[in-house]
Amino acid sequence: MIILKNKGITILEIIIVISITILIASIVTLNLSDFKRARTLENATSEIISLINKSRNNTISSLNSSNYSIHFDSDKVVLFLGSTYDPNAITNEVMVLESSLEIPISLGVSLNGGGSDIVFQKITGETNNYGTINIRLKTDINTYRTININQLGVVSEN
Repeated sequence: MIILKNKGITILEIIIVISITILIASIVTLNLSDFKRARTLENATSEIISLINKSRNNTISSLNSSNYSIHFDSDKVVLFLGSTYDPNAITNEVMVLESSLEIPISLGVSLNGGGSDIVFQKITGETNNYGTINIRLKTDINTYRTININQLGVVSEN
């Protein structure tokens, strides 16, 4: 007598395959999200450093016979003309941070003399407002980048 075996796929096997697929897709998605957030933080840090360097270089070259400065807010960085920040000045160059990032003003801006402005001196590019700026992810306060500005106005990143 010949016995025929069922060679089809059971519902249990389909459920297991679907579950494994969903698990793998979830892991990949989470890793890509973390990568994107880290990349956003790195890019913003580079842009802030570029803006600070632009301000210092404009001051050293006495562009428009003035000095240039940088102002930090929690959601933006502003390059401004002169030594006193005016949020309504038409000469301001504003860099708005991605919505996932912030500069925590109470913890993120630590400049000599206090405040949230870096003012560069004409010709030398030096500053009395040296210190550190921290930019971080809003969703993970332990993921941040630190920008250092020394007395000579030279910028570096940790």
